[in-house]
Amino acid sequence: MTHSRCRQHRQRYQRFLLCPARFPLSPSLLGALTAPRVMSLWINVENAGAERAMLENIAEPHDPLYSRKEAARYLTELGLETAPQTLARKFHEGTGPLCTHVGDRAMYRKSHLDVYFVAQISAPRRSSSEPRKPASGQASSR
Repeated sequence: MTHSRCRQHRQRYQRFLLCPARFPLSPSLLGALTAPRVMSLWINVENAGAERAMLENIAEPHDPLYSRKEAARYLTELGLETAPQTLARKFHEGTGPLCTHVGDRAMYRKSHLDVYFVAQISAPRRSSSEPRKPASGQASSR
């Protein structure tokens, strides 16, 4: 297997581990990619420390990654009407939910979107003249 081909397989497997539903692999390819010989080859090919850290910090299957469009749709379903462009602007300003990148694509973890949504909820008020306060049991946001 050539060096570039090995890198392509490694990247495909890492995308699969981050979000199996989005990046499915055939069972035969999955078996071939998880063979101990291949895994050790991947770790030794390039920067071993970074590769090892990346493989150890793989996302849990119950905390999926959403694209910017999917994240905006998820927040809208929760009740916080949001457009993908708004998430992009908030990422640039540093005021939005935590964001990670897969390659050059912005991705949002479901748990980070939930934390961001909860931070947007204020305590009940009797009048619009009362200042907004964070909901009880919630630390002030940024």
